[in-house]
Amino acid sequence: MKRALTFVLCVVLCACERPASNDAPPPANATTATAATPAPEPVQTTPVDLTQEQLLADPPVNWQQIFQSDRPGGRMAEFIPDDSPADGWKEKLVFESFTGDPLPQPGELIGQIAADQQATCEKLTDTQTFSGVENGYPTSVHLLVCYVNKLTNQGQVTLIKAIRGDAHFYTVTLAARTQAMELDNELPLPPAIVAEWAAYLSAISVCNPSAVAHPCPSAPEPAPESGGAQNRSAASEVTAPDGAAMD
Repeated sequence: MKRALTFVLCVVLCACERPASNDAPPPANATTATAATPAPEPVQTTPVDLTQEQLLADPPVNWQQIFQSDRPGGRMAEFIPDDSPADGWKEKLVFESFTGDPLPQPGELIGQIAADQQATCEKLTDTQTFSGVENGYPTSVHLLVCYVNKLTNQGQVTLIKAIRGDAHFYTVTLAARTQAMELDNELPLPPAIVAEWAAYLSAISVCNPSAVAHPCPSAPEPAPESGGAQNRSAASEVTAPDGAAMD
């Protein structure tokens, strides 16, 4: 009896779920479901100006610039905390951009950086933490851990974000020198610092106001002038002396 009841219930349910015949007229109060129409993709109607491509980044508060290079085909700017000596830094931030034809893929370039570090490290681990597309640009983030640097006898932890733009390639590197690490030790860097680094890098992007595929964020309201000079961001002062964002 139980098996028969189960069979009957199955037949009833299947009958209720069976679609109505195309020949049967719909009920008077039936409504026709329509699929939502996706929003149209933005269309590029004007030529893209590659000279407007820019890296949107500011150094952290209370970090000082210790080096800058602006040469044909590439730019670099280095920062350390205000209370850190330039010749004995514990943390360093580096912005770099360069041109090339063709530009490398983000993972390939970070692989080259890892190979360079491997040459001076007793052991190096390379962990990819992100690989994908951000604002239309191929992007990759890797965590490199050098257990013992043969030259400094210190360890080093490096978090690198690489972005392949249309006109330039960009890298943003955060590095910390640590005590030498045993091969089976945990990372001698507080997890809060690593999380802070990751949050900082995730906020950095590349955009081009002339390209619909790589939009720039809306400009904030201009700050009021004080003492006859308008406030400017640290990045516009240090990464690009001409007042433009790094490109």
